[in-house]
Amino acid sequence: MNKSAILNFNKNNILGFLRDNKTTIMLTAAFIIGIIVGCVSYKNSTVAVKVAEWLFDYFLAARQGRGFIKIFAYSFEMRFLVLLLFFLCGASLMGIVIVPLLKMASGFFYGILCAHICSTYLLKGIAFNALIVIPVAAVFVIALVIAAGKSIRFSFEFAKLTFPNSRPANLFLIFKDYCGYYLIYLSAIIGASIVDALLSKALISYFEFI
Repeated sequence: MNKSAILNFNKNNILGFLRDNKTTIMLTAAFIIGIIVGCVSYKNSTVAVKVAEWLFDYFLAARQGRGFIKIFAYSFEMRFLVLLLFFLCGASLMGIVIVPLLKMASGFFYGILCAHICSTYLLKGIAFNALIVIPVAAVFVIALVIAAGKSIRFSFEFAKLTFPNSRPANLFLIFKDYCGYYLIYLSAIIGASIVDALLSKALISYFEFI
């Protein structure tokens, strides 16, 4: 196989990967843009600073001095509500537009929260992010990106019904699969909440924020 054939093969593989995963890539980009906007906003907006302070205070209040079950319940409740919002948006015509905006918004809130922790508490804040915030957030964000992709695709099935000469889709079967996937994402959130409770219970007492 000559060099040009190898290059063409690699190019086709890359283009195929991008085409097959364009929704996931778009949502990941939206999340990263949200993080960047959040970090920039924290430096330039007093409103963003106030929101970040409230988020961090609420985060600590739900964990410091709490038992495992209470931490788990708080963590699961917050993440379940976000997942439910994505589910409901996907089951509507506007999900195609709303879901990417929600993903960007989640990145924004993570951005201002992490920026606040690191800029206010320096090395202690970096350690807190690395040990408590980021491990759980990584699991949740990955599950949410995949769930958001399913929401966009299901919303598109609704939208196709409004197209002229579109073939009727069996929405019942598609919705059944949609719900099945979300049950898997729900199990991922339960796992993330368990890890959150374990890490918070074991480590948060080592951090003093005054």
